[in-house]
Amino acid sequence: MTPPGHGYERRISIPDGMAVSDPFDKKRLDGGLYAAHMILFGAWDEGWPSLHRWVSESSRFDFRWETVEGVCGWLEEHLNYWNWDSSLNRQLDLLLPVRECAR
Repeated sequence: MTPPGHGYERRISIPDGMAVSDPFDKKRLDGGLYAAHMILFGAWDEGWPSLHRWVSESSRFDFRWETVEGVCGWLEEHLNYWNWDSSLNRQLDLLLPVRECAR
């Protein structure tokens, strides 16, 4: 299954009542169940294709497209984001929204 859209955004957590001014948008991530796969930054060939295949072949989980706002809900969580020292192995967690199959 191909995701319905693609794009990149930076998201941060803010308090519910905080005002957001242009050019920024306020979006809500309602949470839910995610399949996760950790890679080192740059190891793309072992990342999204592996996670997508795992969900596709799972008898327990299925994709959850309709409940996630923007970019199909496929999220990348960059750990140690602010320290881009090239000598560090930067961890990247790939998160794909899933739901349990009704079986």
